[in-house]
Amino acid sequence: MTVNAHGDRLPSDFDPAQMAATAIDPMDRFKDAKVTARVLMWRVHEDDRPLYLQGAILWVDVRRAGQPARWILANVYRHPREPKPRGEEWRLAVIDDGPAAPLKRFDRPPTNADVKTFLQESFWNEPLPRSFTQHAAGTCPKGWKIALGAPPDVP
Repeated sequence: MTVNAHGDRLPSDFDPAQMAATAIDPMDRFKDAKVTARVLMWRVHEDDRPLYLQGAILWVDVRRAGQPARWILANVYRHPREPKPRGEEWRLAVIDDGPAAPLKRFDRPPTNADVKTFLQESFWNEPLPRSFTQHAAGTCPKGWKIALGAPPDVP
């Protein structure tokens, strides 16, 4: 674990910019977009296979010259113990057999109410299967307040 620039505790290998790359429009990667990302919540869990997962809820602010500002909430994950480079790749938490929405775009800054709704829509709040053990988890209150302008309003 490490403490980031805002004073929030995160796994030391979490890089919000790298994590956000999976959530932004591919054109924004090549068009001089200014992308600011913050981890709002994170968790690390493992099952008995073992399948080791790191996951996070991201707030992303995308600014590109001549375009209106855009914001994104994203539910991302990776399997860091898989062989590289695949294990290092962050992915949207798509659930093939359910209606989960791992990404939500906004034309205005998201609010705490938006985050609460997104946590439900992206299945973040679903209980882990019994075969999983949660090793660590956290909310990033300082980064959250910087991003949303209010302290976290989630359990």
